[in-house]
Amino acid sequence: MFKLTVKNTDIVICFSFVAVVTLCVLLYNEQIIIISVLSSLLHECGHIVAMKVSGVKIKELRLYGGGAKISAENGFISVKRELFIAFSGVAVNLILCVLFYKLFPLVFAVNLSILIFNLLPIGTLDGARALDIISDKYPVLNTPARLVKCIVSLLLAVLCAYSIFRFEISISVLVTVLFLTIGELLNKK
Repeated sequence: MFKLTVKNTDIVICFSFVAVVTLCVLLYNEQIIIISVLSSLLHECGHIVAMKVSGVKIKELRLYGGGAKISAENGFISVKRELFIAFSGVAVNLILCVLFYKLFPLVFAVNLSILIFNLLPIGTLDGARALDIISDKYPVLNTPARLVKCIVSLLLAVLCAYSIFRFEISISVLVTVLFLTIGELLNKK
């Protein structure tokens, strides 16, 4: 693990992040890797800008095998601001999709994939964060929210298993989905 502190914000790069990036570099076209990394960084920058606009101080940016996680310092944030922050990353990917739809189809496809993937309500993804924010505000939704997360996790696991048997899935997608599915199923919340 590599840790660097910049302006009271810890930037942590975990071994699992380096391992996944290395695996992708070895297995995939470098153009797709560059577009994916840049689009993912812009996605996270969307969250960071939204946090700054909302007056939220960033405590840590952690890059790990399942992606990135931004932790804020404790403090009250309104539900609207929390949702604004949660959806700001996918908003950046949506803007990139619109901008590059006709011009660069590969940039469009990568950003659409990142957008859709991050809206899934599992693990630490943006969709799960938004669902948690809403279910915390309305506790009556806690059980249905947990059920939705488990069903989506299991469906992803089944889809991955089916794709493996058909030899049509990338290793990085498999590792990421398994990481998120196992994490979600083990989560007690």
